[in-house]
Amino acid sequence: MPPMNLGWLKTVGKILALAGSAASGVDLSAFFPSKFKPLIDKVEGYIEKSHLGEIGDAVVQVEAFSAALSAPLPGPEKLKAATPSVANIMLDFFKIRHMEVENEAEFLLASSDMTSAMVRAFNACKAPK
Repeated sequence: MPPMNLGWLKTVGKILALAGSAASGVDLSAFFPSKFKPLIDKVEGYIEKSHLGEIGDAVVQVEAFSAALSAPLPGPEKLKAATPSVANIMLDFFKIRHMEVENEAEFLLASSDMTSAMVRAFNACKAPK
């Protein structure tokens, strides 16, 4: 059997390492050639979109939970219920960028604002049929 060219396997390994690096928050980009920079940017862009979807999912889950109750939660209570999940998603987003929260009160307020903004965005859209 002739020897197989497995050069593509090395490339796949690098891609997986870059994706893992971006997802875990550990910066390994210095170990890769600059030609992989566009790939790193694309992976990080996907992760950002993923976080936005997770924030939307957190809002939808609280809405569904509230609707299942015999006495649905009022808007402010739903906002309070969704904000901790959104704060955790935002923490993950910042961790990937090697950032730490220095002002917790301001961060929690921003998390509430982010949750409220997602609710307003949902309310501005027409529900799917």
